[in-house]
Amino acid sequence: VVPLVAPIVTFSLLSPLCIFPMKAIEEKHERLWARSQWGQMVSDEFVTVLEEKRSAGLGSMESFTAALLFLDVAGFSEKSNRMSSQEIVEGLNRLLEPVVSLVGAHGGTVLNFIGDGVVAMFHKSDAQGSFQENALRASTAILLAVDDLKKEGGELWDVRIGMAVGDVSLALVGSKDRKQMTVYGSAVNMAARLEQAGKSLGTRLAVSVEFKESLGDYKNKFVLTKIQPKGW
Repeated sequence: VVPLVAPIVTFSLLSPLCIFPMKAIEEKHERLWARSQWGQMVSDEFVTVLEEKRSAGLGSMESFTAALLFLDVAGFSEKSNRMSSQEIVEGLNRLLEPVVSLVGAHGGTVLNFIGDGVVAMFHKSDAQGSFQENALRASTAILLAVDDLKKEGGELWDVRIGMAVGDVSLALVGSKDRKQMTVYGSAVNMAARLEQAGKSLGTRLAVSVEFKESLGDYKNKFVLTKIQPKGW
């Protein structure tokens, strides 16, 4: 009887030790899967959020105050009508390369590409300044980079930028088969409306009053203009 008892006792003592390594391996595989699925579509910060809340499914994940940057190519429809589809794609990628790089260099995250537009977010302050100041630095650096591209020749892309600040929610939306990470909040809509208003105002950069007032000494660099954005 004794030889039969020993293996049973041994198994019962070892089984808890076997469960923990298996769970750790499963969690590691889930993290690797999340990074393989999302690594090139969202920032490392948001991939980490997805890892931490991978079992939550669709819905809002985090809420915070952020500065939103909405960039759009000026006169895109008119210019693209004179180009082949391949030329459009090549031209946009040539433009978007420095845009994405400069957003990241100033602590921001590109959230979405919408046709010829870009939505980016800044929500963490650092040694360089507040996240609002970083967003402003990024936008001015982008405009200078676009000017440099135009000097190099080729299709003359130009851009307009709208920026706003407010409370937003980071969310995973869609279905179980097709998901997208994005943010929702009035600041997102305001940034888009301000970009559109830039056309009639004759400016490449328009910001909300709240964004302007959050800039400290930088706020004096803006001219205050009254407009009525659509939906407000």
